Amino acid sequence: MTALERRKTGGSLARRIARNMISRSARHFVSALVGFILIPMFTKYLGAAQYGVWVLAQSVVSYLSLLEFGLTTTLTRHLAAAKATGDYDQANRILGQLATMMWGVGFF
Repeated sequence: MTALERRKTGGSLARRIARNMISRSARHFVSALVGFILIPMFTKYLGAAQYGVWVLAQSVVSYLSLLEFGLTTTLTRHLAAAKATGDYDQANRILGQLATMMWGVGFF
């Protein structure tokens, strides 16, 4: 790998891993900090009762997101494989089946 290629890809593997770990940690830190800042603001402007409803709604959405079961990743993988082989009928069947499954999960 030439120096130019290394610069385009971000350097060595160890350097990229370290940079990604630092950026991920910074993202989590900022997210937690924003959460701590927003809690007093929400309780001040919404009041305790409405803030409780807000937290309950967020909790329900978080729990329902667990019902996704990785279907989006599965859809992406199978659609990419179908597109690579040019089998668009298979892609339509996969999309229809997974859409039906997602609708089914959504109704329960």
